[in-house]
Amino acid sequence: LNVYLGSDSVFLKEDLLGYTHSQSSDLLSAALPKNTISFRLRNENSQWNPDNLEGQAQYLTDQQEIKVRYGMDLPGGTEWIDGGVFWLSEWDVPSNGLEASFTARDLLTFMSEIYRGSKTGTLYDIAEAALAQTYLPVLSTGAASYELDPILKEYSTSFEGEYSIAEVLQMVAHAGNCVMYQDRLGTLHISSWTAKYSGYIIDQNISYSQ
Repeated sequence: LNVYLGSDSVFLKEDLLGYTHSQSSDLLSAALPKNTISFRLRNENSQWNPDNLEGQAQYLTDQQEIKVRYGMDLPGGTEWIDGGVFWLSEWDVPSNGLEASFTARDLLTFMSEIYRGSKTGTLYDIAEAALAQTYLPVLSTGAASYELDPILKEYSTSFEGEYSIAEVLQMVAHAGNCVMYQDRLGTLHISSWTAKYSGYIIDQNISYSQ
């Protein structure tokens, strides 16, 4: 596990006391997407203790970008794949100092404020206004913070009530028949859903029913 957490660090199985990566997205945008990681690291050497001025804790700040890659050792070297881009939401070093735990979330961590923009216009304009209010961070991956499907410009709406920025984007995606998700490079997408499948095809020679 390769994590950029203020500094570039590689954690092996013996360094990790626990790791989970939870990701979900609704094809109908009936629920907000979720992309979260939680992990626990050994801390016998006190590198994560806040009072250790030479330790890793000096790099920790709220909503700090975390890049994750997963690696597998092969005969020719280590093969790495991008695991995602997240932002630190909480961390804890228990008083016994034997472990440190971390939780990081996707871009929705920046979208809990109440939406204050226009409530009338095209879905595209409303999404742009909502995203402008969030002050999204510049991604170190070089990718765009978000991408909106141009089809959102073809639909107009008007709504009332108070909603968070995340909820407004969810409603935009739902009204535009789009899927809302964050990719591995940290870009938030609101993209048209398509039923076209471009993966593997299971033909009748190898398919079966149970």
